[in-house]
Amino acid sequence: MIKIGKCTYKVPNGKLLKVTVEYEKKTIKKVQIRGDFFIHPEESLDDLERSLMGIDYDRKKISDAVGEFFEKIGLVAFGITPKAVVDAVMKCKGSAE
Repeated sequence: MIKIGKCTYKVPNGKLLKVTVEYEKKTIKKVQIRGDFFIHPEESLDDLERSLMGIDYDRKKISDAVGEFFEKIGLVAFGITPKAVVDAVMKCKGSAE
């Protein structure tokens, strides 16, 4: 059964993140990340969301995937951090259970 978790997360000293995660058992099926932050290049947000699809809903695995994505792309973010993205994604799981 697919569960859907939603979270609105105010990044400390940053912006607002609105995240929706669809997952089944321990696997992330879909992630949507929105908010009032800025990233460059802008189109990389879709790629970040896709990079989380299919991985286990586990803080370490999500943290590794997000960190690797930021590093690989050279993503420049204003108002969010990789840790904030991970925290928001993890908060979504608690809202669905």
